[in-house]
Amino acid sequence: MSKKNNKKIIARKHAHDLKLEKEAQEKLKKQQEKAQRKKERQLAATGVVKTKRKGLRIRKGVRVKGIKVVDADSKKAVLNLLKQEQAEKLMEVDDAPAAAAAAAAADGSSKKKAKKRSKVKLVTKTMTGTTSKKAAAGAAAMED
Repeated sequence: MSKKNNKKIIARKHAHDLKLEKEAQEKLKKQQEKAQRKKERQLAATGVVKTKRKGLRIRKGVRVKGIKVVDADSKKAVLNLLKQEQAEKLMEVDDAPAAAAAAAAADGSSKKKAKKRSKVKLVTKTMTGTTSKKAAAGAAAMED
């Protein structure tokens, strides 16, 4: 019996493959967690921290969208502004396919007209004959 048909070797190879696959999944999971932590740190550096249940937490003394957070009223104003921007983004995403279809229909039905360029003829001294005889003779020789 050859080694490649040995059932023990096949079983070990299968177990090893499963082990490698599990390690790869764990590594990917760790990378995703690390990226998430990095994203949270970047948000925290700007003064906006995303919490799990309570939404956004904004520190005192931070300037967000041109509004400095000094008390509860300014904090509410910033939160309302951020909520409005989020709602606008969601509306844009919802309207994007319809707007793209409308733009495509408008472009297909109307033909673009080419701009007419005015024909400006440059007149040089050699054409008007106001230059010296040598220059005129040289220009005539160039044309022939």
